[in-house]
Amino acid sequence: MIKPANILFASEMLGAVRGNNPDGDFPWDDTKRYVDQAPLAAGDRERGFEGNARRVYPRLGCGAYGTRGVTAAAAARISLNRAAARGATGA
Repeated sequence: MIKPANILFASEMLGAVRGNNPDGDFPWDDTKRYVDQAPLAAGDRERGFEGNARRVYPRLGCGAYGTRGVTAAAAARISLNRAAARGATGA
């Protein structure tokens, strides 16, 4: 079993895949709903959505990447995109 401290949730931007699932009338790309429905404690859910990313990438939210005021997941994408643009292999 994977411990909650080892999980980072990431997803494409909602709306990246157009249309709703006809069996449930929810967007095809809404993967957050599965985590929301999982039997997790509130603290574990927060770790997966944001807390662990802030632990792994401690400079998130400190303004180092110009990401003040955005979520940890968005800041991580910004950081990785900037690293890729520089030709770097890591953040």
